[in-house]
Amino acid sequence: MTTIPARVAWLTDALLAPASEDVAPAELVELRDHLVRDLQALGTELPDGERLQMDGFKVRTAQRYPDRCMSFDDTFVPSPRSCRRAVGVAAVNRCVRGHSPGPAVAVREVLAEGLEDASVAYGTGAVRAPWWASWYAGLPGGGRAVVCAEAVTWATQLLTAVDWSQVPRPVIGGRDDWWPCPGGTPIVLKGRADVRSLVGRRPALLVVGTGRCQADWRVELGYPGLVAALGRDAQVAP
Repeated sequence: MTTIPARVAWLTDALLAPASEDVAPAELVELRDHLVRDLQALGTELPDGERLQMDGFKVRTAQRYPDRCMSFDDTFVPSPRSCRRAVGVAAVNRCVRGHSPGPAVAVREVLAEGLEDASVAYGTGAVRAPWWASWYAGLPGGGRAVVCAEAVTWATQLLTAVDWSQVPRPVIGGRDDWWPCPGGTPIVLKGRADVRSLVGRRPALLVVGTGRCQADWRVELGYPGLVAALGRDAQVAP
């Protein structure tokens, strides 16, 4: 018999429990209409030709450090921290499907596959290497070790968070949710969930937070659910 830790049992039950406060379809429509009006007004203030993409990181920054928004630089630079989720999600998926015995082995396998894919000549069409593969291939041994350690930590946190045997048909990683504001407004909302499942007719989302839980955790947790409901024109809120 396997004993499930109390924290794991609690989180699994919370993920799969019936919604305590259902959002009616009419309320979703009203929310969508209000959001469209607000974003369209915001869109008129953007410089011509500029497009604003709002993801979870930008929402957290605006919530916690609004003074930084004016000088925000969204240039993406690969790092062990920025690619740990991509590698970790693939590793957890291997573990849950029974293809790897644990996070450490799974991460090493994912990284090895990335190196193999990156070695294929560009443009051959044989494979599509992960976005991080070429960057990782150019790292020295020490850099690769840091990437591996970050990804193992992330994957372990997710893998040990819930009782996977109880989660119906989990989709680990998968496509992000996108919602472009209607009316030609150059604003797009992007939501990301680490695990998706369907509990009855209600989508259930699991999100791995960043750092220590802060007082505005409801914003960080609720934003992916909002975008999922908007982007899929859902009748049931996650």
